[in-house]
Amino acid sequence: MRDVFGLSLREAEVCRAVLAGQSPAQIALRSGRAEKTIRDQIQMAYDKIGVSSAPELEEALSVFRTVGAMLDHDVTGGRDQTLPGH
Repeated sequence: MRDVFGLSLREAEVCRAVLAGQSPAQIALRSGRAEKTIRDQIQMAYDKIGVSSAPELEEALSVFRTVGAMLDHDVTGGRDQTLPGH
């Protein structure tokens, strides 16, 4: 994702958090950064990806989940790779 869209590490982190349903305030609290900084990073990521909302972000990045799932299936031969006890 970072390479495709040219996102910084922080922009990629906030995208993951937004996709996980976290608010800018929650992200700021967990990361120890100012909420304004988080909002700026979200906006920069949205601009680079070409979206303007969390639902659009979800749709734009859904291809990465789909491809990732396909690759995981190919690598594992469709076997569950969950570690015992986890």
